[in-house]
Amino acid sequence: MLIGLSANSPFFDSELTGLASTRTKIFEGLPTAGLPPIFRNYSEFQKLMRTLQKTNFIQSIREVRWDF
Repeated sequence: MLIGLSANSPFFDSELTGLASTRTKIFEGLPTAGLPPIFRNYSEFQKLMRTLQKTNFIQSIREVRWDF
């Protein structure tokens, strides 16, 4: 439903993008949204989560909303 509400943003920087919503594309650029990166092992995943927490990008792993 929230994505439907954001469909009113076909413009980015005053330019028509051809997309129904640029907000969803911008949101996918965050390290906590969109498709997850490829991890070779669980240690790489843990390292990313620690980095996101140390930089105060997230407080908890529950804030990560990757699409699968």
